[in-house]
Amino acid sequence: MKKNGIVILLGMIISIIVIVFSILHYKANFDITIYTKKDSYAKEYAEKHSLKVELLSNIEEYFNEKYETFAYNVENDEIVITKYEGKSERLIIPKEIGGKKVVKVLENFLPNSVKTIVISSNILELELSQNVNIECYRGSYCEKLKEEKDGQVTILDDSVYTNFYNQNTVFDYEEENGEIELIRYTGSQDKIIIPEQINGYPVTTISFQVDDNASIYIPNTISKISSNFLSMNIHKVHISVMIVILISLLLVILCNIKNDNQTLEKTTRYVIINIISIVYLCIMGIFSLLITDYEKGINLLFIELLISSMIYVFIIMLLKISNKKIEKLEEKNKEVTTFIKQAKLLVLEIEDKDVKDAISFMDPVSSLKSKEIEDKIIDMLKNYNVSDKDELLLLIKKRNNIIKISK
Repeated sequence: MKKNGIVILLGMIISIIVIVFSILHYKANFDITIYTKKDSYAKEYAEKHSLKVELLSNIEEYFNEKYETFAYNVENDEIVITKYEGKSERLIIPKEIGGKKVVKVLENFLPNSVKTIVISSNILELELSQNVNIECYRGSYCEKLKEEKDGQVTILDDSVYTNFYNQNTVFDYEEENGEIELIRYTGSQDKIIIPEQINGYPVTTISFQVDDNASIYIPNTISKISSNFLSMNIHKVHISVMIVILISLLLVILCNIKNDNQTLEKTTRYVIINIISIVYLCIMGIFSLLITDYEKGINLLFIELLISSMIYVFIIMLLKISNKKIEKLEEKNKEVTTFIKQAKLLVLEIEDKDVKDAISFMDPVSSLKSKEIEDKIIDMLKNYNVSDKDELLLLIKKRNNIIKISK
């Protein structure tokens, strides 16, 4: 009984250890840093998933990337832009596309949404029929434009930061209902900067998977981060937790086998129940790996661990109780078998037919209430005397009545 209590206690301790381990391991598993701004969705997401987060001030313009895509021709190993189909109001013309200098912009390449264009010192020819504002840095061509279109041209101070490398986007994306969803990161850098806009459309959703050891800037435009963003890392947590569960259960099985190795029946009962519990937990573990909504899924994992651990402990306790009852029944059957066998062996030496018949037709079931009478019957059979016949038959009858009432 004491050993049984130790096994139950061991199962409960292991369950608690597994749950605590899973939570701590989950929180420590992600070596990902989220850079974002105050009151952003990304900050809330990082805190919910126990990711490191660093807040940036609104004046760090370096992180405010806006990608643009253009149609263009290559002439003499230089780029001539022919068309822009986005909707940015302030459009930055890139310095290079595919490693080649952008030197010319053709007439009528702009949609009506563009109000201002910003050009680099690489631009040598700007054909514009639209009445748009032009911003450029001091240089020969910029000053020439200032003379030709004074009211439209603004010369920027050198301290004003402009990202002219805004064309070679490292993301695959989809545009729907005026919003951009990033579906794949095609770059190789550990430091990832999510753009605020692509072609003037706000980037609102991240749907790609991020690797561990990454640093990622997420702007305030992001309002959704999909389930597979952390899927690789969460799978690692699930697998680690399931390994710990299986090892723990195997230890409990070994403890049960060592504790109850007196009979094959007892050992078999314990092993079968433990195998069932392992299969159950494996199925639950596989189910957890297939969860797609990880914002809810990680909570489901912890709930699953808690419930499955409680179920396991319940099974162990139920097993102990049932085994105890089975052992009592087995002990009773053993006692009954011993009494009947002993009585039939002793009556062989007695010639009295009435006594032999009474013993032969005795009820084969027994109970604790009949034990005292059965012991007395055995004593009388061992020392049988004809004068004791009536008393012996009366005891047998009384014993059978007790059994009958017990039934």
